[in-house]
This record gives sequence, C-alpha cells and structure tokens, in this order.
Amino acid sequence: MVAHLSDCHVDDGPEPLERLRRTLDAVRAVGTAVDLVVLTGDVAQDGRAAQYRTVRQEFDRLHVPVVACPGNHDVREAFAEVVLAEPATGAAPLHRMHRRAGLAVLALDSTVPGADHGTLDPAVVDWAVAELADMDPAAPALVALHHAPLRWHPDQLRSLDAAGTAVLRSLLRAAPAVRAVLGGHFHHAMSGVLDGVPVLVAPSVAPRILPPWEPDGAVVDVEPGFAVHSVAPVGAPTSFFRRVP
Repeated sequence: MVAHLSDCHVDDGPEPLERLRRTLDAVRAVGTAVDLVVLTGDVAQDGRAAQYRTVRQEFDRLHVPVVACPGNHDVREAFAEVVLAEPATGAAPLHRMHRRAGLAVLALDSTVPGADHGTLDPAVVDWAVAELADMDPAAPALVALHHAPLRWHPDQLRSLDAAGTAVLRSLLRAAPAVRAVLGGHFHHAMSGVLDGVPVLVAPSVAPRILPPWEPDGAVVDVEPGFAVHSVAPVGAPTSFFRRVP
C-alpha cells in the first residue's frame, strides 16, 4: 500500500504545517497497511532548507519510508541536501530509483528552474531502463513526478509539456513493469490514462486551485487530502482518495 501526498507548500507560517500534520495523522490512522509514502513535489513554498527541515521532521515521525520528487516550487540544491539527505548536485535533475516493499519507484525530476510547467530530458529513458534491468520482470513499478501528464481540458496546455510527455511515453513503452504514473501539481484528485497506463494525481495538502471553469476564484480553502494506492503484481492499482477533516 502506497500513501500518496502532494503539494504541501510548507512556508514559515502555521497554517501549512498544521494542514500537513493533520494529513499525516490521517495517514497514521491507515495503520501498518501503508508500506511506503510517495510525495510528488511542491514540498516547500519557497524551496528553503529550513522549510524542508520542518517537513522532514514531520515525515520522520511516520516511521515509514518516504520517496520524494521535486516540484516547481522546490529548489534542487536544498531539496537534495535535506529531503534526499544527499550532497547538493547543482543543476542536474534529481532522478532517483527507490525499491521498497517489493515495489520499484522511479522518482523523476520534471522541474524547469524558474518555470511552472515541467519537462523531461530524453536521457531519462535509458536511465530508467538501466535502473530496472536487474529487477524481476514480474515485479511492479511506479513512476512518480510532480507534473502529471494531464490538463484541465483539451484547450489548455499540459502541466508536463509536449516534449516531456513524449519522453514519458517512451519510458512507459521501454518499461512495461510500470503500473501507474503518480503526480501532483493540480491540487485536485484527478485521473487519466497515458498510453494505457493510469495517471493518478493526489489531492493537495495545501488549499485547492479551482479548475478554470469554476466562477468563485482561483483558490479555495477546503480540507487537505491524500491518496492510497493498492499496488498488485499484475494490473493497475486500486486507488482511494481521502479528504482530511
């Protein structure tokens, strides 16, 4: 079982941290069924090390392995040092492979520094194939990235640009073990399909961004949320989306 959180946007104020704590309390309530937490970006509002340290302390109290990838609000150097507990890598994308509970997670860095949209470099396909090469072909894998390859409606650009979406399609063709793509960025529970592979977007911990057809403004302060994905060796995951009171 994978708990999937996204878009915490923790800053220096009390409200984002309080929302995160409520969400993690709800994850704890799921109990020992949760084997892994996947966090799909926008961990901190300003990408500062102090904000990441605050988030890291909260997730460490879960005592469950956490896999994280950066979003457009994150800063690679501080994210690497605090969230990934690795030396800073400069401008290089933070693609990482994680193996937890019989599951492989390809955590991809789709960020474009200074931009809201995301992309992927073609080199990530060969990297992913090499990372999965020594795995049991029957073992399931997930791709996690911030910029889900979806859009609000056909007239809008995808959060992951056309070039990045084409690269992700190539990756999925080259890595048939991938059972689903997990993403964030939209601040809503969403789902879609990319070349037959489910795309599952977690609701945000931060307040929601309304779809463009909603008349009442851009942001609404509703409950935080998260998803739980039950990943089987064969077939697509079964997903549950939960609001946190």
